[in-house]
Amino acid sequence: MAGFDKLLHYKVPEAFRAEIRAGSLVRVPISSRHHLGLVMELNAQPDCALEKLKLISDVLHDYPALTPDLLGLARWMHTYYAARMETVLEAMIPAAVRDGARLKTEKYLSLNRILTAEELGLLRKKAPQQARLGEFLQGQIQPVKISQPQSYPDRRRVRPAPEEGASAGPVGRISPRADPARKKISRAHAT
Repeated sequence: MAGFDKLLHYKVPEAFRAEIRAGSLVRVPISSRHHLGLVMELNAQPDCALEKLKLISDVLHDYPALTPDLLGLARWMHTYYAARMETVLEAMIPAAVRDGARLKTEKYLSLNRILTAEELGLLRKKAPQQARLGEFLQGQIQPVKISQPQSYPDRRRVRPAPEEGASAGPVGRISPRADPARKKISRAHAT
């Protein structure tokens, strides 16, 4: 959290209007730095002219970090327990998300097309390791995760390539998962 005990008001750029909602994690400028912020409400009346408001820099995820019910619970906890809103939000948002969790990518290997016998022969002469990898990938039904080297062929054994007409088809390459990166959160109104 950025250490503010009051709500800050920001403008929502047109590009983010469809993505942003109450509970969204955003990047906001505070002084000369950008901090992680949480949108508490939309269309709030700021205490200064709209022209003076700074713009939200970025929306971190397509989904809100806190649902409207959880935001209501946070407001109740803030009032009932006389706790700072910052403390309540830190308790409600998982540490990885609070620290600015980014999307992690997992890379997969697959062939765009099946290599011909002529291409494999030429590859064996010029780049034997690439040829082994190509033969290995042609024998796979699903893409091979790069982070799993035990599934790669060793130097002595290579799976046979699929028969002519068998489909090893094109496949996806990346799937996202959360991975933490350190940042702070501040509460914000978006207008």
